[in-house]
Amino acid sequence: MARAADIRAEGVIVALLPKGRCRVALVNGHRLVAWRKRSQPVARLEIGMKVNLEISPCDVAQGYLVEQKTNLRQ
Repeated sequence: MARAADIRAEGVIVALLPKGRCRVALVNGHRLVAWRKRSQPVARLEIGMKVNLEISPCDVAQGYLVEQKTNLRQ
């Protein structure tokens, strides 16, 4: 069976979790746990930062951080 395409979504970091993970709130109100891919450059994560996510259609409670945008406080 072929793998379904990943879902792309935009969200905001609402909590920082141990082991480099974070809780992200999507635009539609759904919250999920996200972490960086190994190939992604290391950057400091902050609460309120906008991020783009890649979510598997099989498990929508987890996702990968694809891109980090500017901080909302600026």
